[in-house]
Amino acid sequence: MTSICGGKLEDLHLEGLGGGTRLTLWTNIGHRFIAMGAAVWHICFDVLDQLLSGTPIGRIVGPEAMKFGLAAAVRGVR
Repeated sequence: MTSICGGKLEDLHLEGLGGGTRLTLWTNIGHRFIAMGAAVWHICFDVLDQLLSGTPIGRIVGPEAMKFGLAAAVRGVR
């Protein structure tokens, strides 16, 4: 699947692997924003993992995201 998020092209690839599925994300993040982009994707995958395990936690956005390492990543960009 290819999508455009925030003006950036992103590819998500799913493939069967043993008894599960591998998800590969390809995106282009500017070198100054790698830590922040990685932190955002990490939060997204944590939310997805909880949803798929049957214990959804809902969206994590704004100030709530800062509790999960996003604040440190943002400080690293400045």
